[in-house]
Amino acid sequence: MQTVTSWLPATALVALVIFVIKELLEAWRRYRSESRKLRAIKELLARECELNHWAIRSLRSIADELREVANFDSVEAVTIEYAKSGRIYACIDSEAKGNYTKTAVPIIHQEQLTKHLLEVATLDKALFGFVEPALTAVAELQHVRESLLYHGSSEEGDLARVHARGFSEYAIKEIEDARLTIAALYRACTKRELSEIRLR
Repeated sequence: MQTVTSWLPATALVALVIFVIKELLEAWRRYRSESRKLRAIKELLARECELNHWAIRSLRSIADELREVANFDSVEAVTIEYAKSGRIYACIDSEAKGNYTKTAVPIIHQEQLTKHLLEVATLDKALFGFVEPALTAVAELQHVRESLLYHGSSEEGDLARVHARGFSEYAIKEIEDARLTIAALYRACTKRELSEIRLR
């Protein structure tokens, strides 16, 4: 029986072995590079979850306060204040409770989710299964925020205030659904529960 060396010159055999080793090393290098990239993306996504966790808590606080307001038709019930600093505040005046609250309307963050969506789809199919719903959840949070600004705008008149009657219940449900979805992504990225908050 002929051996490999009997029909393949020694130099060709050495070249073949070197080629195979080189390809294996290159595959290992690519794997390590992709692993590092995925770890970095997970850290960025987790950070964005923490930023949105603060936004969720703030929006929920506003929605809970709105639910307590007795008369949504009152012009003084909910107004939006645009500060010179650029911050936006939801101001709620409850005649029934006899108190007044002023809460900053948070910014919703989706830059990292949008930026790394395709990379995650390529690198980790399981993680992509959490990122895509989180992007939808963030869009829902953004809609709640925009609706709050609409309902609190004095320029929109009585129609917006009539719609504001059911806004708080809608907002609370959407915010909670978004919280659960974003918490699931955070868990997939960190193996921890979402308890951290990040203001910036």
